[in-house]
Amino acid sequence: MPNHNKSVNNLNSPNDYTPQGGIKARSFISWQKHALFLCKRGNLETELLLQSYIHSLKPTLTNEKIELINNLLQESEQNLFHWLLLTKSSNTKPVNPLPNRYVELISEIRDNYLN
Repeated sequence: MPNHNKSVNNLNSPNDYTPQGGIKARSFISWQKHALFLCKRGNLETELLLQSYIHSLKPTLTNEKIELINNLLQESEQNLFHWLLLTKSSNTKPVNPLPNRYVELISEIRDNYLN
């Protein structure tokens, strides 16, 4: 019986990666499906932004980028909503300010959805 609880961070087999540092297509598809599942949120706007971005990714994604995306998907729904949808001029505040490690990724997610 397959283990459906395998963490997306457990792509540790040497057979999961290409020599260029990306993950192989089969492993990438498994990771992408799991990441899309993690995009399911109570807030449709956040869910659509995240899903669109995950769908746009290619198997040449680096392990570091995968780890960053995995970490972002573990953030609270309230933080993700504020980080992805609200501007600095908004009167409402997220639970936590946007960490520097996510600034570029949040920008990529927004840009992907708007283009």
